[in-house]
Amino acid sequence: MAERDRLGDEFDFEPAMVGEPDYEFASVGLFVACGDARLLRPTLKSYGHADADGGAALACRFMAHALLHRYSNLPWYLQRLPPQGETTLEPLAQRWWALR
Repeated sequence: MAERDRLGDEFDFEPAMVGEPDYEFASVGLFVACGDARLLRPTLKSYGHADADGGAALACRFMAHALLHRYSNLPWYLQRLPPQGETTLEPLAQRWWALR
C-alpha cells in the first residue's frame, strides 16, 4: 500500500485555534468515548497525552473545558450521559472522563 493511501495522521476533534490542548478532549470524552475508559485511555495515549492514566484532576480539567466550550450545553450533556447517583460536577466528571 502506498504511503499516501494509508491513514497515518491524527484526527482533529475541534476547530483550529490557540488554546489549551485539553480543550479538544472535552468533546472526545462526551461524544466519542461516552465515559468508556476502554476507549478514552487509548485515544489519549495515542495523542501522546502524558496524563492518560490520570484521575480526578484530569477529569475535572476536561469537565471545565466542556463547561467553557463555545457550544457548551450542560442540560444536553446530562440527557446524553445522565447522572447515576452523582450529585456534584466532580464525580460526574470522573465518570464522563473515566480513565480507570
